[in-house]
Amino acid sequence: MIIGIDASNIKSGGGLTHLINVLSFGDFKSLEINKIIIWSGLPSNKIVSTNTVFYSFQKLLSNGGVINTLFWRLFILPKLSQNVDIVFSPGGITFPLYKRCISMSQNMLVFESKERNRFPFGKTYLRYHLLEFIQYLSLFTSLGNIYISNYAHDYIKNKHPTLKKIPSAIIYHGVSSKFTPTYKNQLNINNYNHTTRYKILYVSTINYYKHQWVLIDALKKLINEGFPIELNLVGGAHPHAFVKIEEKLKEERDWVTYHGEVAHDKINQFYSDADLFVFLSTCENMPNILIEAMASGLPICSSSFGPMPEILGDAGVYFNPTDINSVYTTIKNTILDPENRAHISNLALKRALQFTWQESSFETFKFITSFMKH
Repeated sequence: MIIGIDASNIKSGGGLTHLINVLSFGDFKSLEINKIIIWSGLPSNKIVSTNTVFYSFQKLLSNGGVINTLFWRLFILPKLSQNVDIVFSPGGITFPLYKRCISMSQNMLVFESKERNRFPFGKTYLRYHLLEFIQYLSLFTSLGNIYISNYAHDYIKNKHPTLKKIPSAIIYHGVSSKFTPTYKNQLNINNYNHTTRYKILYVSTINYYKHQWVLIDALKKLINEGFPIELNLVGGAHPHAFVKIEEKLKEERDWVTYHGEVAHDKINQFYSDADLFVFLSTCENMPNILIEAMASGLPICSSSFGPMPEILGDAGVYFNPTDINSVYTTIKNTILDPENRAHISNLALKRALQFTWQESSFETFKFITSFMKH
């Protein structure tokens, strides 16, 4: 059995992390997979290569650009796909290989109108509207579809009922073993001062649906009440969304630090140094960052939106991330309750153990190969 993987629209971030890990932990022999061919424009050292996994560099994709990718999909991919039994598209676009593909949905901004409407009218806004049509068409015309949370599965199928007849599987992502717990004692806030501050961490791209400005305003109320806290923001930034916190970063530079984008292989140090993790996103498919914080053994205050309660369960406390007072009250109560912090951090660590790349990889390729055994 030979599988082709269309990685033409996977460049970095969570999509690349997912691809690398499902290939690295694949038990291909037991599933009778003889060969996997990956078509990508990334440098060869970015992709796993083994006796079963073969990398096929596509020069046209390496130059990037919508026109190049579209040309490759229309005229080159159909020829390449003739040499494989089935094509897996982890990027969610199977066009134009209808009925010979397995598609995967990884981006809820494509489908959640309320969330993408947070973006001002422009290129990004229009892109998400176009992608909804393209990804819906891909899901509808695929042999089967993979969703990475129950929330995404239910939301997308309820919005597009015609997808209910397409076979599907819900397969969670895993978490890297490098995110290990620090087992910090959960101290009373009185043990901290303005020299040794209580460290709050938020890892996420600064974007319209991530609400970093709400967090800063909520924590400013705690600062004014004398809480010795500091906030560390880690992640890249959508340039227009960054404007919403730019002035706040200047005004609150004594206790807020924006570290920008940090390489994924170095980000675990931020988790190790933190005392509390917060997550304010209102749109996720499966929040990888959240399970990284869980695996790091941190107490977590999280958004109540989307799939967050599905992933975190009772191993955290929740707020409305669009409401300053809700964020302020939840974080304040959590900081003031070291016993509950210890309780939820232990629960989060145990819950994180269920998210493994071994299982994610096996279930992914088991689902794909099931269509070749009919």
